[in-house]
Amino acid sequence: MKLPAGPSCALDDDDAASLEASLLEDVAPPEREREDNTVAILCAAGAAVGALVFGYSLGFSSPALPGMLGRQFKHVRCDANGASAAAASLWSAVINIGAAVGALAGGRLVDNVGRKGALLYVAGPLYVVAWTATARAHGPRTLVGARVLLGAGVGASSVAVPVYVAETAPAALRGALGSVTQLAVTVGILLAYVAGALAPHESLEYACGPARRGAARGAWRSLALVGAVLGGGVVGAAAFLPESPAWLVAKRRRAAAARALTTLRGGDDARAARDLDALVRSTGGADDGLGVRVVLAALCGGGDAGVRRPLAIVLCVMLFQQFSGINAVIFYSGPLLASAGMANGDLGGVLVMTVQVLATGLALVLMDRLGRRPLLAGSLCGMAAAAALLALHFLLEPPPFVALVALFLYIAAFSLGLGPVPWLLMPELLPTRARGAAAALATVLNWSCSFLVTETFAGLVARIGAAGAFFGFALVCAVGAAFVAAAVPETKGLRLDEVEALFRAGTAVAAPSSRDE
Repeated sequence: MKLPAGPSCALDDDDAASLEASLLEDVAPPEREREDNTVAILCAAGAAVGALVFGYSLGFSSPALPGMLGRQFKHVRCDANGASAAAASLWSAVINIGAAVGALAGGRLVDNVGRKGALLYVAGPLYVVAWTATARAHGPRTLVGARVLLGAGVGASSVAVPVYVAETAPAALRGALGSVTQLAVTVGILLAYVAGALAPHESLEYACGPARRGAARGAWRSLALVGAVLGGGVVGAAAFLPESPAWLVAKRRRAAAARALTTLRGGDDARAARDLDALVRSTGGADDGLGVRVVLAALCGGGDAGVRRPLAIVLCVMLFQQFSGINAVIFYSGPLLASAGMANGDLGGVLVMTVQVLATGLALVLMDRLGRRPLLAGSLCGMAAAAALLALHFLLEPPPFVALVALFLYIAAFSLGLGPVPWLLMPELLPTRARGAAAALATVLNWSCSFLVTETFAGLVARIGAAGAFFGFALVCAVGAAFVAAAVPETKGLRLDEVEALFRAGTAVAAPSSRDE
């Protein structure tokens, strides 16, 4: 602020006080301590229950499959360890197919029935039905069918939860609250591992050959019933959530959006009004079916660059997440831990998932401090180093602790960045007018690649060896780090409408790391 020179600059007390207030206003950002974000945090936690069941569904196969092989998969060939690799591959992998289908339908659902509606009327009921069918199953067909249905619930959740959290969270907390989704997934997997380790197992539950006909009922049915209860929790939590204000604005329900925002902002009408105005500006002329048309145009290389560029970035980041080798590392974690002297597979799985939960929790704290780009690039660099170290382990057979260090480094690095950040960037970068359809496409790609990596990894190792496969993963991670540095914008502290404006202006890669408000 420039002051007039000369005698006229003399100020009385009132003018001096006014000037002091003006100067403070110019140099100091408004205080955020007074903002009440309690409701937004609780809503993010409520929506994350869907992600918790998502994780429990993925982790369930590890403790459940051996008991199922004893009685349910009666016509499969058992290997020397009493488990059929073919059955394990099929039953474990079909959840990816169901998730891809559920995600594809989820894009339309989040646009038609709302983000809350997709959890309340689709994902939650699918979880309850699928888990109940699993608990009551008596044969491989029912189990596989229930697993596909469970995957559909997972797919719907993986679209609805990140989008809901991103659209309801305040800009200053969106990174942390968005990371809650991935944290809930890892907690769900850990819960399944812990429950499996604690559940009692009959001695014949893992039997193969003639002995399996007399195998007792396995503890996996009780674990499935726990999943059904958690699915009911998704319905119960979603019932109390306000609908996404962005979706309400897109449906031209501005009064309902204002009420939802007032609730989410702790009753602060002024904050709610500012956020509503930003939503109205960014949503513009969105209408039913527009998102699908915009996404199709972007895929064909045309359409709006404000959709095409962020969609391309999100799809590439999803590809790097799956082809980084995370599924392969998890697959090999048992043998790696065993080579380091840990014979208890259940305990080893719990240990690996505990590292993942702790690292994901750290990412939640750092997301709005360091930003998305540093965490994502650093994660990929750490994973590249760890994958190369694992490759050397298979090639040179160094002391077992080397593999152990590489395993935990890889898991921790993934959980700090490449695990949570893609799911956070998906709703942040994609514009409101195409968010549902584009998020569905990105999620379908993610689950399809997960299925592809899971199904082809064994054949890849047979052809080029484990060392070659892990060197390949290291290369993918290194390329991913370069891509992040060149193309991924920083969205820390920006409102969603400001992120859209950056892409429209063509300055997204140079986006500021924070906002001065």
